[in-house]
Amino acid sequence: FYEKNNAFNARSYSLQTNLAYSLTNEHLDFFDKFCSIYGLGTSFDGSLRFKETEDQALWEHNVKMLSKKYNITVLVTINNWLIKQDPKEFLDYLENLGVSYFNLQQITPNGNAIDLSLPSIEERDEWLFKLLDVSKDRKIQNMLFDSLLKSFVINKVFLISAVYPLTQTQLKLLIIVKPL
Repeated sequence: FYEKNNAFNARSYSLQTNLAYSLTNEHLDFFDKFCSIYGLGTSFDGSLRFKETEDQALWEHNVKMLSKKYNITVLVTINNWLIKQDPKEFLDYLENLGVSYFNLQQITPNGNAIDLSLPSIEERDEWLFKLLDVSKDRKIQNMLFDSLLKSFVINKVFLISAVYPLTQTQLKLLIIVKPL
């Protein structure tokens, strides 16, 4: 496909894939051709995706192998499984796989997740605070905290907080990152 499509020539892309499959030389050639600058993204949602231990082992193998050549970004869904994990151990796990960046997203109750019991806002916030505490001076970059900091510093969100009230999490992050 990509050899026939001139739109792909002389460009680099970031590719998002679940990496839950055996990699072939064709996959690796494709990654080399189009993902050498921006790397690869994959998602991790703990017990939702990996029903079998073999599935997670394959994903881990692929991430570890590809991280030797590419920047790997993992998109992590915030779910009940995640908030039961120790944040430091979770970051150690990602770093040991060679992950360069991770981002967090709130899971939405649709598709396979329609019947899930999701963490409360308080449970989520508590886990995020613990994550913040153990995220300092780490090799892996936390894209959520980076974007919040950028929003607070560049856009001066704290100046308009009376108009757009900050959540408790945002306020605590603001105080921790940039004291008022």
